[in-house]
Amino acid sequence: MGNPAAHGITVLTSSLDKQNITYETISSLAEARGDILLVTGLSSGAGPAAQLLQEANQHMPAEAEALTVWKTEVQQKPTWVINGFDDRGLMYGILDV
Repeated sequence: MGNPAAHGITVLTSSLDKQNITYETISSLAEARGDILLVTGLSSGAGPAAQLLQEANQHMPAEAEALTVWKTEVQQKPTWVINGFDDRGLMYGILDV
């Protein structure tokens, strides 16, 4: 994860902390224990966000700063997926949330 996306995660987790919303940070969906999932990542590669994007046939413009925020279900849990075409797009998606 590049600096812009890391910044987005820092802002998001700080906001959750201020609202006393508990969360877990994990590296694979198999580790998820929460009732609602939030999956972030680039639209390409082998990460969970990219895999979910491909499996759902979601469209991602292949241009700088492009992003998608969409809802699906994973492991019978409501799941929000934030994809960015690049780190800056991912950051914008995370900040939107």
